[in-house]
Amino acid sequence: MKFRWNWRILVSYFLLFAAAVLLISGIALFLAPSGRIARTTGWEFLRLTKTQWEEIHTVFGYAGAIFGLFHLFLNWRCLVGYLRRRAPWIQVRPEFILAVVLALIAGIGAVLGWFPV
Repeated sequence: MKFRWNWRILVSYFLLFAAAVLLISGIALFLAPSGRIARTTGWEFLRLTKTQWEEIHTVFGYAGAIFGLFHLFLNWRCLVGYLRRRAPWIQVRPEFILAVVLALIAGIGAVLGWFPV
């Protein structure tokens, strides 16, 4: 059997790995003390400093967003076909409403400094 490169597989695996790294780095940054305290005390989690965790989180966040766009591009026909079959009138389902509410709460919470956002 001859090997055939598949961009969808690459993008999907990278998004899976990026999500795992973002989860771990997000937990590390949530647990980390403030910047000055982390530097003064030499705080580390899994042998990485807070600054290193911030850099990892930022890089994988941006890379995840870029690969997410690639994922959308590579699966555009599938997405459009699904929407044509399943949502000819784009139905607003309860899951959609809950997702919007959760996104708004997360965004507002981040701006207002709500714990644990």
